[in-house]
Amino acid sequence: MISIVSYPLSSGWSFLPASARLLAHFAGVSARTTQPATREYVETIFDKMDDDGSGTLDRDEFADVMAVLCGQVMTRVVLQWSMTLMIVPLLAQFVLDGVVWANKSALEFWAQVDAVHLAWDHIVDIVSEFAEEHVPSMLWKAWDEACRYWTMVPESVLEVLPLTLLSCVLGGIAVPYMLFKIDDFFHGMADKKRDGKKKKA
Repeated sequence: MISIVSYPLSSGWSFLPASARLLAHFAGVSARTTQPATREYVETIFDKMDDDGSGTLDRDEFADVMAVLCGQVMTRVVLQWSMTLMIVPLLAQFVLDGVVWANKSALEFWAQVDAVHLAWDHIVDIVSEFAEEHVPSMLWKAWDEACRYWTMVPESVLEVLPLTLLSCVLGGIAVPYMLFKIDDFFHGMADKKRDGKKKKA
């Protein structure tokens, strides 16, 4: 932050140049997912911290802006790494265990119902006959080729494949959701700081 704080603040900071410098300084801090949300978001924080509505920030106002935005970046970095390395894999394993248990319980239950078991066998026979009569031979050859390549995959890879795929899905959903929530939290913090200063005034 030295490159920003070293600029003279006696005459105040205008929103546009200050927010642009701040975003440029943060650009190399972390990956895209942990950068400050948008330039508009930063300008909104600047606007909220401008207590007197002068269009510039004094030293105290700028210090509040830096506290909010730097805290946001740090929280995003820590949370993303924590979720990626620990929380998401554990959650994926928990979900996978639940799915396996539910599937096993359902199979054990329906296996005891003879009518359902016979109906399922009948459906499988009908689908198999339909496929043999109507599916082109090219598709059967492609299926056989795919099965041949599938058997070449090591069992160790197949064992971890469900957990890996589920972790990727949860990581693509849970991590961005939490990052958006962090943005909302610090946005609300800026509102509280502004309202607190107005009450004191």
